[in-house]
Amino acid sequence: MNSETHKVIIATYSQEVLYAVPIDWDIKDIIIKYGELFYKEEKKDVPEKQLEVDYKYPNQFEDWEVDIEDYFDCEEEEEDESEDETKDNFAECCRCGEEDEGNGKQVDGEYWCVDCLDDAKDEEE
Repeated sequence: MNSETHKVIIATYSQEVLYAVPIDWDIKDIIIKYGELFYKEEKKDVPEKQLEVDYKYPNQFEDWEVDIEDYFDCEEEEEDESEDETKDNFAECCRCGEEDEGNGKQVDGEYWCVDCLDDAKDEEE
């Protein structure tokens, strides 16, 4: 891996925060800046609850114009890639434990084979 074969993208995830405000407040009069809530331009101390960050899907991702070497150890990765090329291209499904040719997808950070993806889709319907 190097800057001729790879680029860096950046994924942005957001932290959701719940605020408990009086029911008669108009949302148009509320401003939240740097985690502080203002109502009609006056800072208010209201109860808040931070929710866990959901890492399933980022809000956005985009190219990031940086040198890949500044963030990744490219020499070590190149050695690992050459070792991987000698291995078979099979992946083990985290749901059923079967090995397949890696045609499935990542689900919540785990690899699922095509059959398990299809089964899960059928269960939802």
